[in-house]
Amino acid sequence: MLGQSARFYQQQPSAVLMSRVTYDVDQITAAVSDRFGDLFQDSFTLVALLVYVFSLNFRMALGALIVAPLLLWPVVHFSRKLRRRSHATQERLGELNSVLDEMLKGFRVVQAFGMEAFEARRFRAATSRHFRAMLRAWRVQALNAPVMEVLGSAGILALMAYAAHLIRAGELTLGLFSSFLFALYGM
Repeated sequence: MLGQSARFYQQQPSAVLMSRVTYDVDQITAAVSDRFGDLFQDSFTLVALLVYVFSLNFRMALGALIVAPLLLWPVVHFSRKLRRRSHATQERLGELNSVLDEMLKGFRVVQAFGMEAFEARRFRAATSRHFRAMLRAWRVQALNAPVMEVLGSAGILALMAYAAHLIRAGELTLGLFSSFLFALYGM
């Protein structure tokens, strides 16, 4: 940030910049500490489970892996929406912090000109915009789980119907199918 121009600092209130820095640092910390270490372990587990699933029943594994991207599309869709909504929420929080910062730093001027009611309305408006942005983000987040549950259940039901056909035909046992499901779930 120290390399930015004076124009940049004129266009961005300091409270917005502070909000961005603290939020971004939190996000980077979470990504590195929580997720980066799991990347290698999860990659190895995924490859091992893929090999195992294909060794159990090639056709069923291929079918499951062809259908899986269709089931994952909503995850990608919701993630994009949530990212946009989270960014908007962060922008509104920066705006709220900026209004609050200006109000607190200039309280003498506000009181001298009798602008308390004006500043209170301005703060309420910023709070309201932030709240609406947060509600939009929460709505997307709340929709994600039920949609994934329904799609996941539909996928499992289709897989079970196909497995029932294979079990009746003697091409698959119930134990192998259970093992297949556990491995698929692990993936």
